[in-house]
Amino acid sequence: MKNLVLYLFLLACSVASSSVLATPNLDVIVPCNGCSDWQMQVTAQAYAVQKGQKIYVSDNVNGQFYIKEYVVNYVNPRSLDFGINASNDVSLLKNHTPQSSALSQNLARSYAIIRDAIRNLDSGPIPVPGNLYNSAFEAVDDRNFELWLTDEHYTNQLNGFDILDAELAKATAEAKASLNLTIFNFTLGGGTPKVVFKFPDNTLVKVVLEKGSLGKLSDLTFIKPVFYDKRGKIIPVAKRILKAYIKKISSLEEVGDREAVKEHFEYVFDAPVYYNGGGSKGGGPSGDIGICDITQERGVYYVSCT
Repeated sequence: MKNLVLYLFLLACSVASSSVLATPNLDVIVPCNGCSDWQMQVTAQAYAVQKGQKIYVSDNVNGQFYIKEYVVNYVNPRSLDFGINASNDVSLLKNHTPQSSALSQNLARSYAIIRDAIRNLDSGPIPVPGNLYNSAFEAVDDRNFELWLTDEHYTNQLNGFDILDAELAKATAEAKASLNLTIFNFTLGGGTPKVVFKFPDNTLVKVVLEKGSLGKLSDLTFIKPVFYDKRGKIIPVAKRILKAYIKKISSLEEVGDREAVKEHFEYVFDAPVYYNGGGSKGGGPSGDIGICDITQERGVYYVSCT
C-alpha cells in the first residue's frame, strides 16, 4: 500500500503535460525518501534539463514532507538522459519543512486525503463491477476490458474514484511543478501500483494504475491487465502455452467458470472445443487428482479429463 499511496500522491503534484510544455522552466517534484543531503543534491542534478529550472527533492517521513528546492545553474548537454551521474550544476535555494512551508503542508494534506481515498483500491481483491464479465476467461479475450473498467469507475464513482479524482484535480491546480511519471516509476524500483479485481468465479485480474489519456484533469486509468485463473496461475493466450496449461489441470471447473473456460479455449485455438470432464462437474470425484489431455482431429479439439 505504501508504494501506491506514494505514487498517487506524487501523481497529484503533476501539472497537465500541455501546461508543462508551454512553460520555459520544466520544474519537477521528485522523491528521494531517506536520502542524505548529498544524495538529494545528486538527485536534483540528475533531473536537470534546463538552466533556471527548479527541482524539488522530497523526503516523505510518515506523511510529512521535507523538501529541498534547487535551481539549475548549468546543464551538460550530454547529460539529458536523466542519468544519475549527470555532471550538472545546481544550487540549493530553500529548505521546505512541515512547520514553515506551504508547499510541504499542502502536499501533506493531499497525501492524507489520497491515502484515505485509495484504501478501497488497495484493500483488494475488489469485485469486478457490474455483471458484464463472469470470469477472467471472458475478459482476457476483450481488448477493451481495461478501458471499460476505467470508465465504470469514473462513471459510477466506484471505490473512491470520485474523491480521488477531485483531490488530484485540486492538487494539480495548486502545484507549480510537474513530474515525469516514467522516471517516477523507475525511482520506485518496481513499486508500480497494482490493483486486484475478482470475478464471480473467483478468477482474478491485476491492473496497473497509471496516468492515461481520458481527457480528465487527474487522468487516471487502468492499464496492462494480467488475468489469473482460480488457482492464481496466469491464463495463457497462446496455443502452445495453452496446450501445456491444459495438461496440468484436472477439470475446467478447477480453473474457472466451465463455459467461460471452454469459450476461451475456442477463442485461442480458433476452432470448436469439446470437453469430457469424466463426470457431471468434471475432474472426477471430490478429492481425486484428475489429469486433462488435449487432442485434435479434423479441425476440432477434444479436452478430456479423467
